[in-house]
Amino acid sequence: MASHGAVVSILIALYFYSKKVVKKPYLWILDRISAPIAIAGCFIRLGNLVNHEIVGIPTDLPWAFRFSRFLDEFGLPDLTPRHPAQLYEAICYLIAFVILIVIYWKK
Repeated sequence: MASHGAVVSILIALYFYSKKVVKKPYLWILDRISAPIAIAGCFIRLGNLVNHEIVGIPTDLPWAFRFSRFLDEFGLPDLTPRHPAQLYEAICYLIAFVILIVIYWKK
């Protein structure tokens, strides 16, 4: 939830920054932060992976992770191999970052 609070705070701060400092439209500022926000999302999800948060469903795929901090209903570590959902999302954010940075430099 910390990342959600950060998003709201950043958007509010950028609104005031656009009006008081650069005196440009709010959307002008948002266009310039779209790529950095995508890469920040990638790093946030990698942090979730390191902290064993947002675990996926059980699987037997070779790239499955065992999350030692994930507890079962009895409070014991559940070492069932699971999909690394955070890694999947981080890869999607990285792809979005590449697309956005290419668009930014072409325009």
